[in-house]
Amino acid sequence: ITQFEQGAKKKDFPKALELRVEEECGVRSEALEAARVAANSHLSKVLDPEEGYFLKIIPYPHHVLRYHPLAGIAQADRYYEGMRKPFGRPIGRSAIVDEGDIVFKVSVDEGDVQEARKALERANHKMPVTCRVKLNQ
Repeated sequence: ITQFEQGAKKKDFPKALELRVEEECGVRSEALEAARVAANSHLSKVLDPEEGYFLKIIPYPHHVLRYHPLAGIAQADRYYEGMRKPFGRPIGRSAIVDEGDIVFKVSVDEGDVQEARKALERANHKMPVTCRVKLNQ
């Protein structure tokens, strides 16, 4: 993830929409980045990127994903290293989210609520789990 906050960071907006997760899971950092790009590209096309909205990613991908391959060939016991490096090599990171956690938050003006909803629905398509868009006053 390159940026966690985008848009007008210091402006106060009257309306805020949230993208909430419906079941607990691990969301990879690549999925969060793809959702951020999808939501921000829509918002920057229809609203002013400097003063029209504020987009924030809430979870941080702390959990390190690891992969420990096993040899699947004949005489694999000669290649296998046993308990040396038993945790595997890191292949990515993910954010552990629980049911009802907020993943994205968009703050907009009164008349731009529908555009923010469309942006969060586009971000929802990039997520690995079902999410709901909720209007938070």
